[in-house]
Amino acid sequence: MALHIRPDEGEGEGEGDGEIQISNELVSSALQEGLYRVGANHPHLKPAYLHSLAEKHLDKGRLNEHLQKVVSHVAERKDWSNEERQRFIYENIANYVESEHVFDPIARRTLSAHGLEDELGGKYERTGDVERDQEIERTVAAASEISSNMDEGFVHRNPGFAKAVYSVNDLGVLYSALNVLTAYKVIDRKTADEGRERIHYQIKEHETEAGKTYQEHLYGEKKIKKIAAIVLGLLGGVLIVFSGSGITGNVVGASSGNVTGGMLGALFIALALVFVWGKSKNAS
Repeated sequence: MALHIRPDEGEGEGEGDGEIQISNELVSSALQEGLYRVGANHPHLKPAYLHSLAEKHLDKGRLNEHLQKVVSHVAERKDWSNEERQRFIYENIANYVESEHVFDPIARRTLSAHGLEDELGGKYERTGDVERDQEIERTVAAASEISSNMDEGFVHRNPGFAKAVYSVNDLGVLYSALNVLTAYKVIDRKTADEGRERIHYQIKEHETEAGKTYQEHLYGEKKIKKIAAIVLGLLGGVLIVFSGSGITGNVVGASSGNVTGGMLGALFIALALVFVWGKSKNAS
């Protein structure tokens, strides 16, 4: 079955005239390509939500209106082959879906991440802490991709890391829920922004935990302590040298700042010795 659209009457019968056929397969394939691009532009969104966009929030009136304009343009290009026409229509539909204009206002407000009542030039303006929200979306997208590569064995061997990744995934769902609730005006923008701020804070905590467990798994706890001891020892030595007060800070005429630097240096060296002593004790 195909969608048949005839060019305006009165045109000649040269090559490119007559009926232009757009198959359902072509339209469906172009829609899927457009949705794929929407997903690439919003990597934090789950595939199920993208499917919901196509099923529930596609403005078919807008799509048909746009399609009529595309076909009218193609009909004027009498020098194009049928393959060129089909390729142009396909790319144009996919681009239109990617622009998000094909969706209803609810979906467009949701995709914008902020449910504003005012539409500016067909796009909804993002307000609030945009960099914060983009960081949330990037982190959630990364966590989603990482979790898809974790099997049961990895989760069992690395429970701390896995918990942090899954927690970020859960926060990503809550983040998307805030956008949907705002788009439907169930909650106001201020409440939603406060929720995003809290989500961002918790994501940062889980990032820290994931980084800690990642380093332990990659280097081992003993290796990390050794590195810490070296860093503390070097830092302590540098502070003592530049303080000019020696370890005790009793040089005549030493300023209080120099004395403080020497004391901090001695403290760092002491901490380094604690790490080394603890390491050797565990080895014995």
